[in-house]
Order: sequence, then structure tokens, then C-alpha cells
Amino acid sequence: MKGVAPIKSEYLVASAKVEEIAVTTSNNVESTAVSQPASEPTLKSAEKDESVPASEPTSEKRAPDTDGGNAKKRRRKGQNKQREKFSNQRPAQADRLCKAVLCGTTCSYGDVCKFSHDIAKFISQKPADLPGECVNYKAHGYCQYSFACRFAQSHVQLVDGIYTNMTNKDVVSNSKSVNSLNKDNMMLLKKRKYDFSNSAAATKEAQEFVDKIVRRNVEINSTKKLESSADGKTEEVDKPTKDSGNTVTVSESDSTKPVGNSSTSNSESAKPVSDCATSSGESNKLANDGNSESAKPVSNGSVSNSDSVVCSKEPSLQTSQDAVYSPVGPLTDEQEFAIKPGEKKTINFDNKLYLAPLTTVGNLPFRRVCKTFGADITCGEMAVATKLLQGVSSEWALVKRHSSEDVFGVQLCGAFADSMSKCTQLLTETCELDFIDINVGCPIDLIFDQGSGSALMRRVNRFHEIVRAMVNVSNIPITAKIRTGISETKSTAHNLVTKMKTWDLALTTLHGRSREQRYTKCADWSYIDECAKLSSPMPLYGGGDILSFEDYNTAMKTSVSGTMIARGALIKPWLFTEIKEQRHWDISSSERLDILRDFSNYGLEHWGSDTQGVETTRRFMLEWISFLHRYIPIGLLERIPQKINERPSPYFGRNDLETLMASPNSADWVKISEMLLGPVPDGFFFIPKHRANSYS
Repeated sequence: MKGVAPIKSEYLVASAKVEEIAVTTSNNVESTAVSQPASEPTLKSAEKDESVPASEPTSEKRAPDTDGGNAKKRRRKGQNKQREKFSNQRPAQADRLCKAVLCGTTCSYGDVCKFSHDIAKFISQKPADLPGECVNYKAHGYCQYSFACRFAQSHVQLVDGIYTNMTNKDVVSNSKSVNSLNKDNMMLLKKRKYDFSNSAAATKEAQEFVDKIVRRNVEINSTKKLESSADGKTEEVDKPTKDSGNTVTVSESDSTKPVGNSSTSNSESAKPVSDCATSSGESNKLANDGNSESAKPVSNGSVSNSDSVVCSKEPSLQTSQDAVYSPVGPLTDEQEFAIKPGEKKTINFDNKLYLAPLTTVGNLPFRRVCKTFGADITCGEMAVATKLLQGVSSEWALVKRHSSEDVFGVQLCGAFADSMSKCTQLLTETCELDFIDINVGCPIDLIFDQGSGSALMRRVNRFHEIVRAMVNVSNIPITAKIRTGISETKSTAHNLVTKMKTWDLALTTLHGRSREQRYTKCADWSYIDECAKLSSPMPLYGGGDILSFEDYNTAMKTSVSGTMIARGALIKPWLFTEIKEQRHWDISSSERLDILRDFSNYGLEHWGSDTQGVETTRRFMLEWISFLHRYIPIGLLERIPQKINERPSPYFGRNDLETLMASPNSADWVKISEMLLGPVPDGFFFIPKHRANSYS
């Protein structure tokens, strides 16, 4: 529910003076934004103009009015799909420097190359370098963007009339990202030659298993109806479809039945899928995995895991792969600690702080910021399984992992067991992951209409197939994220978690709102508590409305095993520190600017320090600030803590920078980005992707 944040009266802005203050402070900002150094900001913010929605800029660039002047108010929530986007024109090919020249190698195309080979001309035409040191050169001792880097003055030198990209061999890099799709695997995917025989066997077994449950329940229901018929007439029984889950019950005997051999015995090339064994006391122990020998993916490096990641071995029949781990002589450290074919990773999910997978804003630089403040578990943005299988580079960017993320997972979205199991096999064989999460909570219409996301909550049998196929083919834990239900008036998660706890899931996360609610009402923690009791012994995390350590403490009084934090981390990423230290942090505006500076440096390292990388970093920073500006400093509140859906009246901060950071005007967010990333291109404007009627 919406509310008004209780701000101290001395910081409130009188409504009659808002327009006058907006004009005055905006002029002050424009006159000082360029001349002031980033270390000593003396900026003033334009206060909120009630005639301009918070999700639109104050410039002349506006999304077109398509309602024909209709007085009916349009719904303003969810993704701002109709927003106008700024597109920065890339220079012509003849003005862009050849990649071979950037790398210091010889171009194979020679004089017929479409790109420029004139380094001096390129440097004279590119935008002026930004002040400061190149983060890539500082972190790695070498900048791969060479002469195109916007901080080139720190590593490009003119020696005897020749521009040279310098290398510092004394730097030892401790920062790296993994999980990129290499060219060999990309070609196998695009040519559809990647060996998915293992996942095919797992999918077949899962479908047969669920079909057996459906047929058995049809027989049970039919028998009950015949017995209850008083007049002796038989009643026609509707057979449930594969997608319905209203009559499906999973008995303990079926859920503990060994899998794999029954579906693969007729195929010589297919390996045993798994030996799923679940007892009433260990229902979330993970099953064994048999990887296909014919699939030979190329590894992309490794990331060390935290102490919370351990291995548990379950008995299984020895396969030919076991011989690989039975060398003669002493074991090396790599052989001793490697995950064997008869083992699976498990994760200790007890009382961890889990940073939720966040579309657009949950990128790698933001996750690095949250890790510095104490997040225990991180997860990449939702990735569509079919796009990963097609080798789409933009989708594969979502599964990248930084070395600081010690417990990291990927969230997959899909509607069919075959694509989800294939994607699971692909990720486990080519990436360094600790778990894979299934998205069963996405409320977006595009995802829902395709039968994935929260639509799986009403297609229980289909959901069961997906989970079982993924568990069979994976050697890492499989988790799921769900909502309370689809309809606002009917919660169904309590029925679903009683089934899910027999599916060998390592963890279920429950968002305390339905699909129809989105974020318009408070999360129902009493219902989360009820579901957590029903899900035992499977761990269940709760999520929703946590913005302070007091909210966290209240949530942990329920039966949940831990909490997932989403919007709270976007509004105040230092929330993880507050929770672990059990205190309210009255963070200063300069400290908040330092957080944005860290994000800027992480972004330049991740997206690049050339012009395109700088503008990409700026765009994602602005998307984050669209949430970050909602934070109200502790010292300005009459009552603490701030609640997540409380909206403040227009107010002054304790200094100019704090006032600027509190502005709901996107033009002021752009000014903050200019303090860290330099001036924006000509004609630049920004409209945020997300707009929520729970706040703005």
C-alpha cells in the first residue's frame, strides 16, 4: 500500500515554492555541472514538478501521445514500453579503427579493409579523453580498447611519432569474468551439432514419469466417482491435460523411484540420466548425473567457490567415466577436489542473504557492488533458454560471472522440458555455475502468454516435467522462484510447494505477491510463513518489502530459511551491511556518490572503456538511479525505518548533492552521470525502462 514518508518539517519544500525552486536550482546546476570537479560537487537539484511524471524527462523529447487526448488516465506500471529511446549514431566504417590495428596485429584485408588504419587521424577525430585513469589498464595492466579508449592518455604514448598502447607487466590481475560462449560452442549451436543426447534422455524419462502420475490419478478419480454414484450410473470423467495440475498428487513411492535406466536402456549412445533417490528426511538431496561422452564443450575457465559450497556423494552404478577419476599414483589437487561423476554440488542455504535476479538492473557491475556490502548469493538476470541455445550473444551476456561472486547462479525462463534440459546441460558443461534457478514468477505478459514465467504455476505437470528433466541432467542444484499465485484473490502457492518438495529441488523462493498484484500491495509474509511450514524439509526463502534490518528481522521470525532481497537492494545496496551489522546506516551523499563511482568503474571494465562502453555504462547507471533516488536519508526522517512503498513529499537534503540525489527528475540523474562519465552526447535524453505505480 502506498504511504507518505514522514520527513522532518524543516526539510520539506512548501508546495507553493516548488516551481520557483525548480527553476532556480536547475539553472544553478546547468551553470556548475561542467565546471565543478567530481570530487567537490556543489550541485543543486531541480525539485519535483508535479505536472511532469517522474518517469519522463523534462526535455522536449517525450513519448508520443497515442490516446488522442483522451482524458482517461493511462495505466502507468510495469515496463515503460512506449518510451522514446536515445540512439547514439555510430561513426561510419571508414572512420572507425580496424580491430587488427587496435590489437597491434596486421590486418589480413590490407588496403581493401573497410575500416581505418590511420591511428593519428582516428585519435584526432574521436571524442576528447575523459579525466582519470583507465580502469582496465589499472586492473589488468593492459587496455584491450587501446586507442579507442576514452581514458587513452593513461596508457597510449607517442614514441618517435608512433602511437603505442603500453603494457604494465607488473600488474597481477585479480579481477576476471567467466561464462562467455566461445566460438567453437557457438558454431556447434548455430549448426545444431551440439550433442544433447543426455538431455534428450532426461526429458523423455521426465515426460514418461509425469504421464504415469497423470494416468494413475485419472484412474483414482474415476474409481472414486463410480463408487460415489448412488444410482449406479457412470459419470464421465474429464481427463486432465498435461498442463493442468489440479488433480495431480505425487506419492512418496513415485518421487523416490530411480530414474534414467528405464529411458535409456534401448540406446547404446545414451548414458544413464540419474539415480534420483529422495527420502522423507532428505527430499532435497540432489540426484546423480551421467554426462554424455560425445559432447565435448570447450571450458571457459573456473571460479573458486565459497566454503558454503560442498559436495555430497550418493551411491550409483559405476560408468566408464569413473575410470577418468581413478588414476594410478598420487592425486593432484585438481583431481582431489574436482566434482566426480557420482557427486553433485550442494549449497548451504541456511540464513543467507540472496540478491534476487533483477531484469536490466541486476547486471554484473551492480552485483559486484552488492558483494562489497555483504550479499551472500547472487544470481544473473533472467535468461531465455531458447535464445541461449541459439547462441544469441546478448543473452549469453546475462550469464557472465565475476570472480568475486563466490556463490552464483543463472535464472532460466522457458515453457518446455526439452529446451530447459538442453540449456541446463549446455550451461553445466560450458560454464562455472553453482546453481540454476527456474523462473516461475515473471509477471510480464510476453513471458506469461508463452506459457513460461508465472504461467507455469497453473501448469503444474508441465512444471514438474521441466524440474525433473533439469535435475536429471544437471550436476549442480536446481532451484525455483514462484509467486503466491496468478490471481490477486486466490493464492495457490501452498498447494504447489507441497508437490515441489518431492521434486528434488534444492530451494524454492516465494515472492509474497501474485502476478496480478505486481508490486501494488504489501507482500504477504503470513502466507509465506504458511508455505514455508508446508515446504519442509525443502528450504524456502521469502521475498518482498525488505528495506531495513528491522524488516529482515521480522521476516526471519517466520519459518523461512532465508530471504531474497530485490528492490531493497536497488534502493539501498548497503542494506546487506545494515542487516549483518544490525544497524541503521545514515550514509552520506559523498559515500553514495562513491558507490556510483565504483559502479562506473565496474561498468567500464565490463562493458568497455571506449565510447560505446561509456554510454552503455551510463544507460545502466541511469536505470539504477531510477530506483536509487527513492532512498530517504535516515537523518531526514521523523520515524525510522523507511518503508519500501512510502513516497516522500518534495524535500531538501542536508547539502546540494543530497538534494540532487533525491530528485525524481530524470534530467537530474543525467547530471549525476556526467559527474562520473563526462558530458552526454548531443541530444541525449533518458526515460527509465521500469515504472511502478507502487511508488511513482
